[in-house]
Amino acid sequence: MAYVMPINRTPQKQYAIGIDPDVKKNGVALYCRIAKRILELSLKDFDATIAYISGFDLATVTVYVDAGWRNRNPQYHDVKIPDRLKEHPEAAARYLLGVSNRIANDVGRNAATGQLICEQLRKAGYEVVEVKPTSAKWKPADMKQFTGIDTKNQEKIDAARLCFGR
Repeated sequence: MAYVMPINRTPQKQYAIGIDPDVKKNGVALYCRIAKRILELSLKDFDATIAYISGFDLATVTVYVDAGWRNRNPQYHDVKIPDRLKEHPEAAARYLLGVSNRIANDVGRNAATGQLICEQLRKAGYEVVEVKPTSAKWKPADMKQFTGIDTKNQEKIDAARLCFGR
């Protein structure tokens, strides 16, 4: 039997922080790799998010940011036309255009917030991993099953999913 060289891996940092960026409030989750559980789950504005992470030693934390801007077509969203407008094609078209534009604007602003968070943290020396979102999202029941935490806030759930088990 041949000798197999051990793989030299850099040890994982003690904490993983997941951030789901949003213009108003970012979902922020703190996962402890030693305890293997979420220690904190909260909503923070931009400044509070940066200040919170700045309280951690660079050597102890890896930050995972939901990078929606990495999706091929970030402007695709399924907009449902209300029943009352289905019989009025012109009104339905105006509604569809207005909602689509608002969604595209919100997606763009959230992407810019996420990019700024990544930039600020990298400038400060933190290890930042941009995570391309997957189509599978955790629902509140999934969050409860995997982490034992009961919350219905999707920003918190998405932040927890980013760092849980990493």
